[in-house]
Amino acid sequence: MTSTCMKVKMTIEVEVPGLGKKIEEARRSDKRPLTQICEKVDLTTMYWYQIEREEVKALPLETLRRIEKILNINFGVKFDRYKERTESQLTKEEVIDLISQLQKAIESSQLIDKEKRKIIAYLSPIIEEIKEDNPDKKAVKLTLEGITHKINQLSYNLDTATRLWQKAEPILNQIQYWVELQDSWSTYKYN
Repeated sequence: MTSTCMKVKMTIEVEVPGLGKKIEEARRSDKRPLTQICEKVDLTTMYWYQIEREEVKALPLETLRRIEKILNINFGVKFDRYKERTESQLTKEEVIDLISQLQKAIESSQLIDKEKRKIIAYLSPIIEEIKEDNPDKKAVKLTLEGITHKINQLSYNLDTATRLWQKAEPILNQIQYWVELQDSWSTYKYN
């Protein structure tokens, strides 16, 4: 009897702000003609320009690695920290990095400045707590729940709140196990 095997596939997308501009700068400093570079990485010049203008919404990792190789540069795109993790595997530094990503998402949102400042004011104490030898995860969790609730209370502009939530939820989901949250953050989402 033949045994069968099932594969499980995990797809991860990571936002890399300014990647197109970094690729363009690296290409311009390379001095070779774009046609020659594109030939080596098996891309059309039209597609390359779309990458530089960030019109390509999801650049395949293999394509990025070929670009890095031909331009002899590393753009620092890593997926290590996005692997499936449990609370015990996520380091304090990774949680702080995720909180920083959350702050950047809030800062770049279309919220009015007053609301941004209110929400961001909660993040610094969270980072300081996480840095402690024995951080109070319950306090961190309660503060993050409050931030989640605040984001979703912004009914004056539901579209803005929804866009911010779309950026914040994946970040919060990675922190979920570290703060020992049993439900998903969606439980706290404003409806």
